[in-house]
Amino acid sequence: MIRHLALILSLLIGCSAFAQSKVEVVSAYTDKDCYLVGERLCVRVDASIDGKPSASRVAYVEISDTLSMYAQCMVALRNGHGWAEIPLPTTMHSGCYQLSAYTRVSQLLGSDAICRSIIGVINADKLSRLDDITIIPSDSCQTPHALFQYKAGDTVCIPLPETDASGCCISITKGGISANLSVCKPSVQPTTEGGMTAYCPEIEGHIVRARVASGTSAKVMTTRLSLIGKTALLYDGKRQPDGSYLYFTSGISGNQPVLVTAYDSLGRSIPMELVSPYQSMLPKRLPKLTVYCQEKALRERAAIARQQASIDANAPATSLVHSIRLMSATPDYFYDLDEYTQMKDVREMLLEFIKGIRKEKQHGVSLLYTYNPETRSYAKMPALILLDGMPIYDADDLLNYDAHLIKYVQIYSGTFHFGSSSCCGVISFITRKGRLANYKLKDGEQLMSYAFPQDHPTPANGLASKYHTTTWYPMVKAKTLTITMPSAEGLYQMTVQGKDPTGHILRTAYAIKVVK
Repeated sequence: MIRHLALILSLLIGCSAFAQSKVEVVSAYTDKDCYLVGERLCVRVDASIDGKPSASRVAYVEISDTLSMYAQCMVALRNGHGWAEIPLPTTMHSGCYQLSAYTRVSQLLGSDAICRSIIGVINADKLSRLDDITIIPSDSCQTPHALFQYKAGDTVCIPLPETDASGCCISITKGGISANLSVCKPSVQPTTEGGMTAYCPEIEGHIVRARVASGTSAKVMTTRLSLIGKTALLYDGKRQPDGSYLYFTSGISGNQPVLVTAYDSLGRSIPMELVSPYQSMLPKRLPKLTVYCQEKALRERAAIARQQASIDANAPATSLVHSIRLMSATPDYFYDLDEYTQMKDVREMLLEFIKGIRKEKQHGVSLLYTYNPETRSYAKMPALILLDGMPIYDADDLLNYDAHLIKYVQIYSGTFHFGSSSCCGVISFITRKGRLANYKLKDGEQLMSYAFPQDHPTPANGLASKYHTTTWYPMVKAKTLTITMPSAEGLYQMTVQGKDPTGHILRTAYAIKVVK
């Protein structure tokens, strides 16, 4: 018995030591060290456990000084890797900033698992004596020692250092402005209270969190998160011990209009508010930023950065998916209303030519039921009604809706599951723009734009990126890189970042002179 207990104890100790060694580690690499406000910061994020890709599907990136957050984004991870672009707002002052990258798992494990680095930012239009920055005019900016010379537009083959299985990221940036920040380390302070009060690893996709709006004492009986658009995506809320609700989404990226609906036991709407998923990690202190720059390069780059900021500010919202399918199901009845005579409202439209729907009234409330062609019978329970993906719980609101605004009607029979709930049939109405045109929301309901993870975006062709970061390869898994040199002559820097085969951070910089 003693021997058995000793064996069990040794196994438990071994398992505990093994679990502690399997800590998720996050790494982040940016296309350069120093930026101008208005430019886009390109970042790659890796999440690994014991050198192997982590199961986490979402990483968080924050850019902050010692007082506040200035920029943030979510990065979709595939096999432990992902990248994104972050526009730097024109409200940023000149100086050093902390860039933090983490996942829900690494954030829980503490500061050792969170990646923190220093970047420099210059606001050329609002330079102040209060800024913690020193600008040193220099015609020969700091550059790496190794200098290679190529002709403009030449295609060259460049050998790359040996890296681990994740490969390396490569950037080529134009010279004229430089800051050596590779030796600067941020001063860490405890994480401030943020959105991750409940531990739920994101192994499927981003988890949205919401709570009852402040000042509201009603008790939530049902709550759902719906994406507004031409694809029906619904998620039931899961109540947490702190009273908030989590919605487990999957496969959603970019800025999307969302609506959180919640109701009490009497069917009355309860106002909800989304909770920021970020932790707002602020450093205790930051180093002074020293920049070596050519005055002409700074003026030209600032002018292009202003144009890029204007482009980003006026960019249209992320286009919605033009899908006319509900998940993987095929509708039993499908109507393109442009092929039919236009009716005044949905009630008249259902009466005239829409098949597969039956309307009943119970206790003064209108209900819609779907017809199943296979069983040749109507469902025994009311159908779920959707307008641009938003659940409509009062059928009369939909029956009185202007039919001229609707493009498609899709009718699905059978049982559908949304989280822990289910429905007998779905009737989906899709407007021409997919954005709830002229629909009046209930009191307490609010349509919000939510930034889901960036899913491996193609590097931007914005003016600022073209002017300064001429090349950005987020992930290269090769021994050599064939690349075309920039068309403009001048001094450039190529930076190669990643991890060597032993897992240590690798960062190599080469100076490149491009001549005509």
